[in-house]
Amino acid sequence: MPAKLVRDWLELFVAGKPLYDPDETTSLLADSSALEPDDRQRLLNDADFDEYKVTTHIIQSIYQSISQSISQSVRVGLIAEVLQC
Repeated sequence: MPAKLVRDWLELFVAGKPLYDPDETTSLLADSSALEPDDRQRLLNDADFDEYKVTTHIIQSIYQSISQSISQSVRVGLIAEVLQC
């Protein structure tokens, strides 16, 4: 089962929303917590965007850490070369 599908189902479940699109017969019986298809999609899009922001933040943090390590290594290398002369 795709991980994204499970995350989408979890997001809908936590929000107390149905995991399926209700058909015409069940929509007459549905309570006020049921979402319209556009509202369901908006909820899932918001969850996807939140996941994107977290992932982007993690990637940026890793990139900055690696960049700092490389920069420090280059400086240490240059200092070692100067000291050897």
